[in-house]
Amino acid sequence: MGRAPRVDVGNLIYHIISRANGRRTIFNTVDAYVHFEMLLKQAVERFDMRLLAYVLMPNHRHLIFRAWINQADRPDDLHDLRVATENGKPFGIIVWTERMIERFGLETTTRGRGRSKKGT
Repeated sequence: MGRAPRVDVGNLIYHIISRANGRRTIFNTVDAYVHFEMLLKQAVERFDMRLLAYVLMPNHRHLIFRAWINQADRPDDLHDLRVATENGKPFGIIVWTERMIERFGLETTTRGRGRSKKGT
């Protein structure tokens, strides 16, 4: 049986990790890295997404991008992502974030650092 189709949600940050089977080498030469970067550039131009960061290693790669669906690019998105990362808080739509925290029991991971204030 095949895998169920994934839901494409726009205006979210996606972290894609792709590894080779058996830790084999994907990028054998400098030309292989250059060719992949060319393909990546073409994909970003063709599809409505913004590549935020990427890392290419001999046996795997990481891509971080934001997909847009019928929404304009906001200038403060990168700032919001940095603040969320530095503070260890989720980045995204508040309602969705709260629902995921509750569903997966992540309350302790999203609490602020240090002792809680009295009465809270």
